[in-house]
Parts: sequence; structure tokens; C-alpha cells
Amino acid sequence: RKPAEHAVPWETVRDELRQQVFLADDEKDTLPPTELEKAELVRRRSLLHAEMVERLPIELGAMRTALVASTEQERVRGIIRGTTLHVLDEAHHEGGDVGELWASDVSRPEVSRRWIVRSAPTPRLDFFVSHSWHDDGDAKGLTSKSTESNARALAEYGRRKAVALQNVVRTAAEMEEARTRHAPDRSKWLFFLDKVCIPAFDPQLKGACVSRLEGIIAASDALIVLLTPRYLRRLWCVYEWSCFLVSKRPEDVLVNHRSFSTPSNEAAYRTAIRGLSVASCECSIESDRTMLRAKVEEYYISDDAFADFARFTMVALIVNLAK
Repeated sequence: RKPAEHAVPWETVRDELRQQVFLADDEKDTLPPTELEKAELVRRRSLLHAEMVERLPIELGAMRTALVASTEQERVRGIIRGTTLHVLDEAHHEGGDVGELWASDVSRPEVSRRWIVRSAPTPRLDFFVSHSWHDDGDAKGLTSKSTESNARALAEYGRRKAVALQNVVRTAAEMEEARTRHAPDRSKWLFFLDKVCIPAFDPQLKGACVSRLEGIIAASDALIVLLTPRYLRRLWCVYEWSCFLVSKRPEDVLVNHRSFSTPSNEAAYRTAIRGLSVASCECSIESDRTMLRAKVEEYYISDDAFADFARFTMVALIVNLAK
């Protein structure tokens, strides 16, 4: 079924996800041994040890993450959800209800239930949208001080984030048209946006989806990054960035920093990248930090190797944007 056009009750979404999550957990123990993956890791280790010993930790970490992402993609089939966000059409350029979405608090079960029905199961995604839900006031009007008690500021916050996303989508459409000589039908593109695609109203289901993030990213063709200064200080954001780039092409990352950067906050970007580390990154929920640190330790060899990879790729892509 197509998202939004044939929305179903949130209870149906919950039941379908529970069935898929339990099935994935049951199948996990019966998966055949990944001997091919192990052999490839051994081959890669030997090659790197002989040719570039000094880069061994980072390269092996990237290889391990890519392999895990491939495996996780099989396990998340059925719980990956995508949304078309019809509001991204040109006729709705000023934000429409997606502005309300950006400003909504999905930690409230009733709000999460409202938005989850705008998504539907899908085996693949066109775009994974990576962003910070908490932003600084110096990012062209975006402010973490917007609250529901200040409806005007909250609406403006949502509209600005919505338009920023739409600018990226328009650029992606122009690039696709230049490549294929045909204008793409953006209404058919599928996006992973966590507020719409993760069932935050159910802690067990939310945890299952979050823990399988690598599989969701592996199912995504491209990454959209709304690069506010605060993005670079959020552990979830930095992890999503790194997870995509160890298994996907850099040219498949679409970054919008122009919607948020100003002469007054350029130093904030530089400072955030220069000081990036797992320990210094922010995480609203401490249990999330524990889970992400465990992922970093398993997939990236060490916190330092992970931070080096994130800093290098951020500098490379941001410099490319400035050309």
C-alpha cells in the first residue's frame, strides 16, 4: 500500500511491526554461519596489514560495518518503513503539514500514532533523512527554545526545516533529470524520516527499529543531511553519517548547510568538527549513548578510529560543497 493515501489504523501498524520484529528475532538464531564474510575479513586484514598497517583499524572498521549493514538489511525486511511525504511536491513548497511534522513531539504516544500511519512497509528507500531534532538559535532562526507554549516560534521552526528538506529534494530531482534526461516523479520517492517511520509510541518496537539502524541505512539509496551546527554535536547524527559512508558512495550524500549557515556561526561548524569525539557528542537518552558506544566499539575498532573517519568525511564533503 502507498503511505498516506491508504493510511491504516495505528493499531494495525503496531501489530504488523510486532509480528515482523518477533519473526526477525526468531530467525536470528537460525541464520547460517557467515563464513564468506569471515573469509573476506581475513583476506582484507592480511592485505591491509601488508600494505597499509597504519590504516588498519579504520579500514577494518569500515569493512566490518559494511558487512554488518548487509546482514542487518535482511533482518529488518518488514520493519523498514518509508513515507512519500506528498508535501514535498512543488505545489506545497512552503512546508504544508510537513512543517507541523518537524515541530511535533513524537515522544508523546498520541502524536507518534498520528504520524506512523503516514508510512508503510517497504523493502527499499530512496532517501534516509538525517537531522538533529534539537537546534541552536544561531542557525538562521532555528532554535531549541521553541516550545508548544510558543506556537508561532514552533511553527516557524517547522516551516524552516521543511523548506530546507524540500531544497535538497529539488536539487536531487535536478541531478536525476540531468543524468537521465527525464524529470523524476518525486511523489513516488520513498523517505525514511524517523518521526514518521519509527513507532515511538511502543518502546519495544522503537527499540527494535533503532537497534537495526544499519539495516535501514543499507536499504537506502541516498542520505539527506540537514547540516545545522548542532548536527555535528549529536551522537545519533554522527553515527548515521558514518554508517552510511562506510558502505555507500560519497556522491550519494546530499548535504544542505546553506539553509542554516551564517557568517556568525561558521566558527561553530569548525569547532564542532575539530572537537568531535564519541565522548563529547550529545545524546538525549543515556541508554542510547550506551547502545551507540557498543556499536562503535564493535564496528569501528575504537572511539578514536570512528571519530577520525567522521571528521575526515565531514571535512571532505563540506569542502566539496563550498566549491
